[in-house]
Amino acid sequence: MGAKLRRKATARTETPATPTPRWRHALSGRNWFLVILVTAIVATAIPAAFPATIDSVRDLWNDDPVTIESADVSETLTGVPILATSGTIPKTDDPHAIDDLARQAGGQPAGVSGQRLTFRNHRSSTIVVTGIKPVVEKDEKPLDGTLVRFFSQGGSETTLVDLDLDSPEPLPTGRTESGQPTKEPFFARNNITLDPGETHLMNLRTVTQRCDCTWRLQVTYRYHDEERTVVVPAADQPPFRMTAYAVRYRAVYHVDPDGLHVIDAKDYCADPAICRAADPSCGTVRTATTKAVVRIEKGTTTCPEALRITDRYYNDASIPKQGSGGHAEVDGWSCASTSAAESERTGHFGSCTRGPTTVTMDAT
Repeated sequence: MGAKLRRKATARTETPATPTPRWRHALSGRNWFLVILVTAIVATAIPAAFPATIDSVRDLWNDDPVTIESADVSETLTGVPILATSGTIPKTDDPHAIDDLARQAGGQPAGVSGQRLTFRNHRSSTIVVTGIKPVVEKDEKPLDGTLVRFFSQGGSETTLVDLDLDSPEPLPTGRTESGQPTKEPFFARNNITLDPGETHLMNLRTVTQRCDCTWRLQVTYRYHDEERTVVVPAADQPPFRMTAYAVRYRAVYHVDPDGLHVIDAKDYCADPAICRAADPSCGTVRTATTKAVVRIEKGTTTCPEALRITDRYYNDASIPKQGSGGHAEVDGWSCASTSAAESERTGHFGSCTRGPTTVTMDAT
């Protein structure tokens, strides 16, 4: 009977009415507007916050936001690989062996070198590279042992930026659309923007006329509105290295499709500008726009005569000049000027010759 009573009692129990869910109240009437507004704010904020959250977690583990791999690409970038060593290398008639011999002797790119930087963004946020500056670690006299010049059969790669280690403030400079170098710092108007996961390549064509140099690059980048720097190559890796041409070498080899050629080093000049700069200066003369250093390049004359002739050439209005090269005869000397483009490129303004004697007018 008790069981029945329980069953009856159960039968008499009424099921309570189901309450209205709170979400229905929230979505009723004017609350719809608030729900839509909050949803829009969350939908906008979360995508922006989520990458930053991931980046913050990776930052805690000291994972670098950006890595920059470096490589020497002098052979492909310059088109004409040239190596210089500190001493002489074993003699050989094999054009294929001389490259190995030069490298085993510590041969370094001479005159011009190439470096490739590969930037990799390891974050979910954009990283912007804002500057590159070389930090020279060693500045010594150019290597003057053996010079080996290889004549390339292929073309050189397009260079993105140029770097002159001899500049008072060496910074990468850009190029025009036609590939001509400019003097304007590349990062004055450009940045390198790395989107999440993106890889970017940069080639540098580096030159020096004064030293056997080693250097690293200090790269500045912006990450989450914070300026950071990284050194390339890293401190535990060898730095970049190249050498200027020397005035004289103890041995010179040229390699071309015809084979290996031994060059008389006594009269060999790898870079006329460097060879001229090594000659004693007689002084300077005033030109129409600047000053020129006067030198006796070869032959026999005196400095007073060299200065007199070049001064008359530039400043005596009674001496007629002909053609774009400004050819003129000055007291038995034949004088001429180089083009503006050559003067800019080589620093050589012109020369005066009489028989076997040559007097040069240069920027330095």
